[in-house]
Amino acid sequence: MISLTGTKETEFKNYFTIFPNPAIESTSISADDFIEHIDVTDITGKVIYANRDIYSKKYILGTKHFANGIYFIHVSSKLKEATQKLIVHH
Repeated sequence: MISLTGTKETEFKNYFTIFPNPAIESTSISADDFIEHIDVTDITGKVIYANRDIYSKKYILGTKHFANGIYFIHVSSKLKEATQKLIVHH
């Protein structure tokens, strides 16, 4: 997949980490660059959470209000973006 910057997204698949995964009440997203945007989508592609004002290398995502299931977390910085799967299980 080609990103908006013209860089292959697969090159950055390890750009950020999610822990714990599966998540119960929250999960920590850590990146090697400043995170600017996070989008969380469900398996149908519906955006269920978005934050466009982060500017930090670490972000705690609350998941206690998410239904059990599989989600995709898309993280963007100025030069990188990547998507990873998150499992929520209460």
